[in-house]
Amino acid sequence: MKKITIATAALIVLIGLGYLVYSNFVLKSNPCASIFDQTSVSLAEKIEILRDKGGAFLARDQIQDVSNQALKITADLKTCCILFHDDRIAFEEFVKCQDDFSQYERNIDRLAHVVVQAQVAKQQGRYDLVNLRLNHIERNIRELGIISDQLKAQMKSLMDRVSSEHQKSAPAARKSVITETEPNDSYKQGVEISSGVLTGTLSGEDRQDYFRFELGPGSILNLDFTA
Repeated sequence: MKKITIATAALIVLIGLGYLVYSNFVLKSNPCASIFDQTSVSLAEKIEILRDKGGAFLARDQIQDVSNQALKITADLKTCCILFHDDRIAFEEFVKCQDDFSQYERNIDRLAHVVVQAQVAKQQGRYDLVNLRLNHIERNIRELGIISDQLKAQMKSLMDRVSSEHQKSAPAARKSVITETEPNDSYKQGVEISSGVLTGTLSGEDRQDYFRFELGPGSILNLDFTA
């Protein structure tokens, strides 16, 4: 029994040490991934409240729109973080991304709270309060859309500027032209490509093509399509 207790204690110590190593090295070496994980969990919990409690007060497409907004705004915050840590944008611009996300998070938290209040009012037969809460819900939905659009516009401006700066700093040499080779109609047949210009065709019988490429941690992928 004593040996089992000692072994259990040793296991707990090892788990604790492992978490410390993970938090000190993995999370610190990739803070943007940590931000993405934390914000995703936080917003997912609030979206779940809306799905569970808001069926009587929110249309299904409204809940889905908020869910899509939350996913997009979380990804935008991570992108903003990557750009900042790569010295592509200024600290003030990164702080603006964080402020917009915090404002969105506060509003979605408020929306979830109002939905719960509306449900309680309905159960109590207080339909005057229900109507009041419905007005608050509609207002919060509009505010979430405004905040989402603001961050979307900010990210577009940042990405356009970063892309422009990259093009100016890139060598003037002509980009390499890569020609599509068949067969590449399945995941396993994906053609390995690098940066440059890829030419290919899609026909009635050939509706999908697969390609493979490597990206380093924190890399930004820009794709331009010309038909």
